[in-house]
Amino acid sequence: MREIEALVQKEAAEAKPAEKQKTADQIYYEEMEISLGSHLGRKVKVSGSKKKGTLTLEFYNKEDLQTLCQLLTKETE
Repeated sequence: MREIEALVQKEAAEAKPAEKQKTADQIYYEEMEISLGSHLGRKVKVSGSKKKGTLTLEFYNKEDLQTLCQLLTKETE
């Protein structure tokens, strides 16, 4: 019985993928996602490499896109 338990534990340990350590850049991007998302009130995705990056902002309809554009350009009506 102990042998079976040992085999099951070994299989379970091997099945778990090794967790990668986050780089400083990944942590920074995640912090920016949280900060921008909180400020803009929407989902934000930030990703990047050494040479360039991408910023994705979610909007829900045309009016929401217009509001987002006003927030980004600081236009007021």
